[in-house]
Amino acid sequence: MRSFTAKRAFAMAAGLAIIGSLAAVALAGPASAKSSNAVTCAHLNAPAPKQHVTKLAVLSGCTAPKATGGLGRVNALVTTPGSGNATIKWNKAGSTTTFDYKLFAETNPDERETQACPAHTKEFVVVGQVTGGTGAAGRLLPIGQPVSAEVCVNAKRVINEPGNRVKI
Repeated sequence: MRSFTAKRAFAMAAGLAIIGSLAAVALAGPASAKSSNAVTCAHLNAPAPKQHVTKLAVLSGCTAPKATGGLGRVNALVTTPGSGNATIKWNKAGSTTTFDYKLFAETNPDERETQACPAHTKEFVVVGQVTGGTGAAGRLLPIGQPVSAEVCVNAKRVINEPGNRVKI
């Protein structure tokens, strides 16, 4: 009698565990679109900064072409330590991404770096998050999506650090 009761209790516990697991999966819904690299861009190229701001930076070689068109234009980026916000107008009609960010001077270059910023440039780290968007990019890059980059700044231009992609 005792083994029958123990088997029955075990079977009920297992059944409840399975039902609980299925309910948890159903309530969780689809996986979040958040990813550390939903879109990456191979190149950032911007003209010389004026009063510590560069305007019309171009992102190229971007992934997710259905949302980005492979290219984006950033309205403005701060080029000294501080914070800012920017909008990327993607090469896909009606697609934009807005983000807030902070810019820090790089004080300890990455151990994994294979290439450093070119001579006579300063290296900065950009860290932020998406605050909004429109069109296909707005659907792909949800609010809170991380934004990161390592950039090289000098009097003539702003570029992403060679070998590092801009991540959105």
